[in-house]
Amino acid sequence: MAWVTAAANNAPTALAAFRAGLADRGWSEGRNLELVMPGADRADARRLYDEMVAAGADVVVATGTLGPPIALLARDVPVVFAAFGDPVVDGLVVDPARPHANRTGMTVLAYDLMPKRVELLRQAAPQIRRLGFLHHAQHAGAAQEVRVAEQACRDLGLDLRVLPLAGGGDLDAA
Repeated sequence: MAWVTAAANNAPTALAAFRAGLADRGWSEGRNLELVMPGADRADARRLYDEMVAAGADVVVATGTLGPPIALLARDVPVVFAAFGDPVVDGLVVDPARPHANRTGMTVLAYDLMPKRVELLRQAAPQIRRLGFLHHAQHAGAAQEVRVAEQACRDLGLDLRVLPLAGGGDLDAA
């Protein structure tokens, strides 16, 4: 099994949870599991995937920004991805309920929750008239996410200010 992530520190919290989940199902390193963890760079997705296949990985788990590029390369070895955008827009799956090819995964994006989030915020602070929406403008599904947020705000009579972020340096300006 291979674990690849764009996180410089190999996402220790997520990796620990992953290992614990495997252990709960009877898998442990050194007994019936070898966990390969190559260094990650989105630009080297092809090389990373080829290295993991050559190392004998039966499954590749790709997280963060490496989820989509690694999953798109999947040929022989199944890929489980954790994506932050929309896996349909990214081309990872045709339908979230029926992923195609040899890849599956999850996303934290949920368009249907946006109206409820805005409604709850309005209930918590009924005096608000304007809502600032910080979002990662380059992730797959960003445009749809903004459209849903705009509609939710229109429905509640709120002015939405979209504040796209490309990196940590954009936060102060936003």
